[in-house]
Amino acid sequence: MKIMITGGAGFIGSNLAKELIKDGHEVIVVDDFSYGSYLNLNKNGKPVAEIQKISICDNKITEIMRGVDYVYHFAANSCLPICLSQPYQTTDINVAGALNILEAARLNNVKRVIFASSSAVYENNEKFPLKESDEVNPSSIYGVQKYCGELFCKSYRKLYDMDIVILRFFNVYGPNQDYTRQKPPVMSQFIKELLEKSAPTIYGTGEQKRDFIFIEDVVSLCKNLIGAENAKNEIFNVGSGKVYSINEIYEIIDKILKTGIKPIRKSAHEMYEGIDSITHGKSIKQEAVAKETNKFTQADISKAKRLLGWEPKTDLKTGLLASIEFIRGMVEINKEF
Repeated sequence: MKIMITGGAGFIGSNLAKELIKDGHEVIVVDDFSYGSYLNLNKNGKPVAEIQKISICDNKITEIMRGVDYVYHFAANSCLPICLSQPYQTTDINVAGALNILEAARLNNVKRVIFASSSAVYENNEKFPLKESDEVNPSSIYGVQKYCGELFCKSYRKLYDMDIVILRFFNVYGPNQDYTRQKPPVMSQFIKELLEKSAPTIYGTGEQKRDFIFIEDVVSLCKNLIGAENAKNEIFNVGSGKVYSINEIYEIIDKILKTGIKPIRKSAHEMYEGIDSITHGKSIKQEAVAKETNKFTQADISKAKRLLGWEPKTDLKTGLLASIEFIRGMVEINKEF
């Protein structure tokens, strides 16, 4: 199969690219490298896939997609503070970019598009675990952007009879995750700062629980979508179905690293401190910040189990050890420069 992965130099995309190549597929990586890294795609100093450095908003995507069988559309800006502070720019990427990929796929008669959505679309639900059939009513900028992407997917299904699978990712972690961004994902933030002997910050009580899933399990599900007829036009939750509190995550990482460093604790309202653009004019509501900080997530993954024969296999400690080794290696490399 000839497969295109947008955002293929990023976290999920690069891990998937390597595995698809191992399976004998021809892979084209599309990435503008605003967040992705060439290091994620290197093997012995050489790129593992064909790389097209281009924005997903560029019309040249249509030409690059020629002859492609499957498109995994993973390119997005998922950093919540950036989506809040740069709503126009991130909507261009997360919504207009998705539409450009769908249109290119239509023009090229692509067999299947796999669209990366997010558990953020489930915001404001209070019944758990979350099912794909549950109400979708997001209020965050990022959640709304991803829901807009889903609506375009559904539109293209109905208008053009395209096969488009939607994946709602929960909290994915593991090697190649971007730990350097303004607000890194919580696990990567804890690992990086503890390796540097700094005290990480926990916002709120730390008792808020999230559904974390290891990257290898995510890649396994993504691979299962190739040739899976019963996945046509379906929506799948991609989570572990298990939940851990932020405090539990911190304690496990600290125990592995044996630092004994106590976290800095701040109120939930301080989660987005330092982002000046959202305090100018009409400031963001403090209860909205606290709600995002304290949110609970848990996926019902029975649909993926039933239709794809998929089940996550990686326990939390094993996944964290792999994450720690990756970030430790990158921190050591950065010290040399």
